[in-house]
Amino acid sequence: MDIINWVGRRLSVVIILVMIMGALVGRMESFLGDLGPMGAAFFGVLEAIGLLFMAIFLQSLPFLLLGALASGVVGNLVESQRLFKFLPESPLGQIGWGALSGLWLPVGETGTIPLARQFWQMGFPNRFTAALLVAAPIVNPITIASLWAVFGFGTIIFGCVFIALVAALVTGLVVDKRTGSRSPQMPIGHENITPDDGHTPRFQKAAVEVADLFFETGQWLTLGALASAIIMVIFMPGRLLSGEHEGISWVMTSGVLGILRSHEASSAPFALIPMIGLLPKSAMISAIVLGSQISVKRIILLRSVFAGREWLEMVLIPASTSLVMVAGLVVFLHW
Repeated sequence: MDIINWVGRRLSVVIILVMIMGALVGRMESFLGDLGPMGAAFFGVLEAIGLLFMAIFLQSLPFLLLGALASGVVGNLVESQRLFKFLPESPLGQIGWGALSGLWLPVGETGTIPLARQFWQMGFPNRFTAALLVAAPIVNPITIASLWAVFGFGTIIFGCVFIALVAALVTGLVVDKRTGSRSPQMPIGHENITPDDGHTPRFQKAAVEVADLFFETGQWLTLGALASAIIMVIFMPGRLLSGEHEGISWVMTSGVLGILRSHEASSAPFALIPMIGLLPKSAMISAIVLGSQISVKRIILLRSVFAGREWLEMVLIPASTSLVMVAGLVVFLHW
């Protein structure tokens, strides 16, 4: 367990250093000299991957820290009994409460990963934390404010929030039916970060847990950002918008684009500003919602909490539900 974390942290540092060097290749041409066609092509690809990696990684890093801080506070400085008092008794109420928790715990898309893990370790129902993971990236003040700033108060905000809530409801119900009150199957090395010895001061224990969560989840963020950057360079997602699309085709194409780009949900609306007037509303919603639920980065980040079938469920159920909902906007409302 300790060996896995030790290797993972050092591998993450190596990846980050290589990506920084790759991003700076364009500034080092005078030192590299004449590389020839093959060398120039190689370093050109390395620079593109490095720049994309740094953009994705640095965009997500503050939210990861925010999520780790919230997790440390919730797990160590707040009495769990007080939190359980706010939890509704009915399963449907617990799913709804989890789906809306992002409104008062606005830790961003990446920050929901360590926070949800903390709730699970505290004994919160699976349905609550599954709904939190699915809805919180969209249903939080930061993302809603971003949507409002870019698109105004209207259909796109309502569409994104409504679809995120429905996807959270469906995911919570499916997870609850299959797992009940059982804790999720976690990957090896993730069972418990900071065991409670009963003697460590609460603030010190919270600080240690924040650091451990930040660096441990940061390993997965590093891998997710690297995978997303490599895929974007290989597939050049800008080509997806070059063909002729209409209706459902726009929804699928924009959704794939959102998945590949791996923007934080709060910054995704700003990335779509050049597309305003070119893409239909349903395509905008598809890019934002699917990008927040199953981006390449987030799929890998979810592996820090889930393993096996539960990991697949947390990827496939929200994505399929959201796709059906967005397709319904096209068919019935002609968005």
